[in-house]
Amino acid sequence: MRWVLFCLAALISALAVSPSAALADEQAVTIKVTVLGADGKAATSARVLVRVWPDPQGLSMDANGGETKEDGSFTATTGQESQRLFAGTYRISAFDGESDSDTIVYIGPDDKSPVVLTLQPKAGSAFIEADLAAKAAQNGDNAGYEQHAAKARNDVARDEKLADAAQQAADDFARANGLQIKDLRGVAKDFERADKLPADLRDEELIFKLFEYKSQLEAIQGLQTRISIEKKYLADLKPPEKKFGLAPSACPEGQSGGLLAGGINSLFGTDLAGVCDDKQPQHRDTDRQKGGDRRERDEHD
Repeated sequence: MRWVLFCLAALISALAVSPSAALADEQAVTIKVTVLGADGKAATSARVLVRVWPDPQGLSMDANGGETKEDGSFTATTGQESQRLFAGTYRISAFDGESDSDTIVYIGPDDKSPVVLTLQPKAGSAFIEADLAAKAAQNGDNAGYEQHAAKARNDVARDEKLADAAQQAADDFARANGLQIKDLRGVAKDFERADKLPADLRDEELIFKLFEYKSQLEAIQGLQTRISIEKKYLADLKPPEKKFGLAPSACPEGQSGGLLAGGINSLFGTDLAGVCDDKQPQHRDTDRQKGGDRRERDEHD
């Protein structure tokens, strides 16, 4: 069965990259990309990669790559006919130093508008950033915790955006190929039914389309699973515990520890004394107050 799937994947890849001559003119596409910087201006000399998505069964697909022109534009090269690009779903990436951008889009023969990518601070791994944030929290490093937690949240947000783009591309693929938009379970059932038909009733082209649609939905499910795990990592993060020290000048120079005595006294009218390193804890003089209360009651009686 795995061998059959491998062969199907290879055939689908062949259809995506080099269809029959009769369909070549109808299915050939030109992929145009415009890359902008975070300031909205054209990103010159940004590196762009255009790859077939998803990569069926781990098959390596040749990427069309190059650099943007002065106006931020890039056109995927077609090269020889065997390397030409055809209608299908592509992952398009751009990067420039410390910035990058990534999207997934369906490109059809009638799509003439460029795919616009806006560079952002380079994405990392939400898992790594969450681990670094947790370590910072253990060390009481508030600044480090906030920095890494913010990066982790940004990475998750970018993964969610990519998953949304992939879902939109899958929907566009289905519409362009005359398929009903369904979830993974529904498409898998359609594929199984089409694949089990007798040879004289089999529609090979439909089978290929369903297989490609199913592959895209499976890849999207993988992205969503990753995002769910990333969110759990974030939910488990806890900031550093707040440690309270004495109010300024409450202890002699070089000594520390105890409660914020001055602040508490100001708020609640207490007379707590600071507890310093070389002193025994001092408490509110409640005995004096209680004794005064007893004398007042005795005099009143």
